[in-house]
Amino acid sequence: MARAIDADRLADGLKLHRQPTDQKHEADRQWAVGYNAGLDRALHSIAYAPTLTQPNELLTLEELQEMEDTTPVWWDQINSWVLVYKGNLTTWSGKHLYAKGCNGKFYRRPPEGEA
Repeated sequence: MARAIDADRLADGLKLHRQPTDQKHEADRQWAVGYNAGLDRALHSIAYAPTLTQPNELLTLEELQEMEDTTPVWWDQINSWVLVYKGNLTTWSGKHLYAKGCNGKFYRRPPEGEA
């Protein structure tokens, strides 16, 4: 089961586990170097892992019509969420709109800097 995580917080937590490499015994020093190398590989994997969030590109009419019912989308014309229902749109107040006749742009979520 996939779930979204705070990768920056996870990476900060892993960095706290780094081991000092100035050990008295060579075996301890080698262990610390190897351990830290493993942490570095984990941090690299976290930093370059693919995101679960879909790109917030402009939705086409075809994409709106193919969405499952009650999928919320952001409509820039009214700066608000609307629901896709049977290929059409419904505002939170219950007003039905037809996607073909709507002006404006639709997104999966508000564009950066919006509400």
